[in-house]
Amino acid sequence: MGYELHIEREEPITLDEWKAAIARISGIDLNEEDTVVVNPATGQEIRFPAQSGDAIFESSNSSVGLRWSSRGAASFEPPENWDESGCTFRVRVLDLAKQLGAQVVGDEGEEYGL
Repeated sequence: MGYELHIEREEPITLDEWKAAIARISGIDLNEEDTVVVNPATGQEIRFPAQSGDAIFESSNSSVGLRWSSRGAASFEPPENWDESGCTFRVRVLDLAKQLGAQVVGDEGEEYGL
């Protein structure tokens, strides 16, 4: 697992709040399907079961998964273009955090905004 960012606030985000906020954000959708990847060396199919609250952002050149946890926060690995001006995913995530009264915070405690 790489460096992660987290959507969090002082009061835990409930699953119902998370799902309602996701429904209001264009381009981020709940993902209720298992993720399946194939090991290129062996051809073995590896299945990761979907968890309640999982969400996904998909664009023409990338996709980013967001994982809500029962501790009341969500985490994701930022895409390579996270720091670029106009990163669509960043705009959507910051809007999502704002709707939840939350902040986007890195593993080292740094806060992200527009």
